[in-house]
Amino acid sequence: MAARKRTSDRSGSAPAPGAAARPEPPLPATPIPAVDPARPFADPKAVASAIAQLSPDEAQFFIGKLEQALRRRRLQAIGYLVALALWLVGMVFALAYYGAAPEGEFVGWVFLVPFALAGVVMLVVGRWTGGDG
Repeated sequence: MAARKRTSDRSGSAPAPGAAARPEPPLPATPIPAVDPARPFADPKAVASAIAQLSPDEAQFFIGKLEQALRRRRLQAIGYLVALALWLVGMVFALAYYGAAPEGEFVGWVFLVPFALAGVVMLVVGRWTGGDG
């Protein structure tokens, strides 16, 4: 049996007769920078100068929305940390329960409980904070 010659095509089939390989498009001379829409507001001084240009009512509205968003993000972060701690403690107790269980008894379900608890905590925190990022 003769060994089959490998081609550059990974599918194992040879290209169709007469088909030319497509050349790769040339790279641009200078890379196109990615635009981050939040970049102008990363600096607190830029945010303060942007707020200073608003009318007092608009500035008050913007500050209220900004504080609300920061409060929501802080509560979400605390919720994630509580869920993580609950999951970790639950896994330790699940491992202890699994180790103390009599031989031959199925207790594998106990490892699903910490995930369920963490999921419930994250769901409750997400609903409580309004969750839409």
